[in-house]
Amino acid sequence: MSRYASIVWIVVAALTNSAPAQTGDYLRSNPKFVQPFRDIERPHSASVVRIQCDGKDICLGTIVAADGWILTKVHDLAGKIVCKLNDGRVFEARLVGVHEQHDLALLQVTAKVLQAVRFGDSRNAKAGAWVVSVGLGTGPAAIGVVSVPTRKVHEAYLGVLADASPKGLIILNIGKNSAALKAGLQPKDIILSVNNQKVGDSDHLQQLLAEHNPGDTITLRIRCGGKEQEVTPVLQSREQVGDFRSEFQNRLGSDLSNRRSGYAQILQHDSVLKPSDCGGPLVDLQGRIIGINISRTGRVESWAIPAEIIPPLIVELKSGRLAPKN
Repeated sequence: MSRYASIVWIVVAALTNSAPAQTGDYLRSNPKFVQPFRDIERPHSASVVRIQCDGKDICLGTIVAADGWILTKVHDLAGKIVCKLNDGRVFEARLVGVHEQHDLALLQVTAKVLQAVRFGDSRNAKAGAWVVSVGLGTGPAAIGVVSVPTRKVHEAYLGVLADASPKGLIILNIGKNSAALKAGLQPKDIILSVNNQKVGDSDHLQQLLAEHNPGDTITLRIRCGGKEQEVTPVLQSREQVGDFRSEFQNRLGSDLSNRRSGYAQILQHDSVLKPSDCGGPLVDLQGRIIGINISRTGRVESWAIPAEIIPPLIVELKSGRLAPKN
């Protein structure tokens, strides 16, 4: 039996070989559900540190070399940077290098003999595969599934917030000046297909849009007022539209990262990850590190920098060529 199958069996057994199922038994917050994932992330927890700036929790960091090298998010780093290790030790950090496009920073502390991570490869992580975000507490920072596999970020953007319904993908909100608005779409319209491909849910819509670039024209079949029709929006970049989703989703109680666009390559998953818990490793069910969490971009959307592109970036960050300007 594969490790993946074993984990699934353990979760099912834990939930079914006890009292009759209750409403919250299958929630990701259920301790019985979380336990198997805790076992997966525990070996990596000693490689995660808390990053503070001027005494405020900003993000997590990942130890990438035993002699004090730590990789983290650069966005929001300002002031005096301090790293709190898993064993309780605290060190002031020196900012060595910054890679703006991937939103990564390399820090150095004077600690030695640290437990460094080994990076895997995200390209085998398929949509629907379980992933675990490593945190600092007694359990995972978040649990989720891959919603869009590793891809170049073209930012092809329709500009709708939509949710699945029995009738189809119903539009809840539309961005101002968006491709959707210019094509005549309205809230309560139902998206049935994209270029003749039936749409299942909002994640599926994002996967279909990820195949296109800003400027591409797509054909949407929609149901509007009980009648079906086709519209042909011209996709835009997210920067052209503005991230209208933030305000709407924040009203739903989501806490989103300050940077949510402009990344060159990402792995998208549906984990509900706090912005202050970005910067730590993302692992698969085999315990392999497949990315570094970099941004909470939506209510059920988080992004990670793919693991396979990180080792060369670390070399470049160490070289001094990407030294911070200030």
